[in-house]
Amino acid sequence: MTHIVYPTADAAGAAAAPSPSIWKDCDVLGIIQNPGLGIHIYEDWRKMSIDATMNVDGTEQMGYTLVGDGGGTGLITPNTDLATAAARGISHYFTMDTDTDQHDELGLQYAGGGETGTPLLRISKGGGRVWYETIIRLDDLTTGVPSVFVGLTDEQVIGGDHIVNGGAALIATADLLGFFLKADDGDAFDCIYQTSGVTMVTALAGDENIAESTWTKLGITYDGNKTIMYWIDGVPVKAVDIDATGFPDGEEMLPSWVIKNVSDTTDITLNIGWWRAAWMYGP
Repeated sequence: MTHIVYPTADAAGAAAAPSPSIWKDCDVLGIIQNPGLGIHIYEDWRKMSIDATMNVDGTEQMGYTLVGDGGGTGLITPNTDLATAAARGISHYFTMDTDTDQHDELGLQYAGGGETGTPLLRISKGGGRVWYETIIRLDDLTTGVPSVFVGLTDEQVIGGDHIVNGGAALIATADLLGFFLKADDGDAFDCIYQTSGVTMVTALAGDENIAESTWTKLGITYDGNKTIMYWIDGVPVKAVDIDATGFPDGEEMLPSWVIKNVSDTTDITLNIGWWRAAWMYGP
């Protein structure tokens, strides 16, 4: 197996780059050399048009769909802050921006080349290993203002009202797992999962705080056997057994980001610096 050698933790830009603790055992070069082993995608938005704005209507563009139930924009811009080591691993970033109307929401999903979504990742017993990580930045973590989901959802095109009840619960008809910031929790992410039609399970509640206007990495890994691990900034924060009641075992998953403006006076901005995902097929 071929491995990628990552910079040491104190190297310039390491804080904003993919976490060695997550990716050190992913055979990225092996997948590139032999795509039959699995799938690997690293998206840093560089290949997309600078200052490109996406349609907020669910139309697939460049492999993505962006849906809003009100106003808002999705914009790709280059990172001009490369002189700052903390952001040196970020080439471009995608900005999701609501407007100031109460409960406006935006959802971005990697569509994988089709409206119904081509499975990118699949978590099932004996079905191979999975890695996922993204780096985000939220400009407002005021309690009662933003509600945010970052993680993996089922392959259906993401729709409006994917977060409901002012951020108190996620839509019940979706299979998902990831990080959920409820408006009432301010800067604290929950680690959650849910099978469609089953009550959302909070594996770790309100314990994982992030800083406002600061790049933060959120990750999920699966060992191919039974254990899901949630990561924040390359540090494991919670392990979950996929046999647990309510876990979306065997579901096809796609990277998704959702933001909701719970306040009626503040627009919410979520920046996505990059995302990376890999699935090493099982037997």
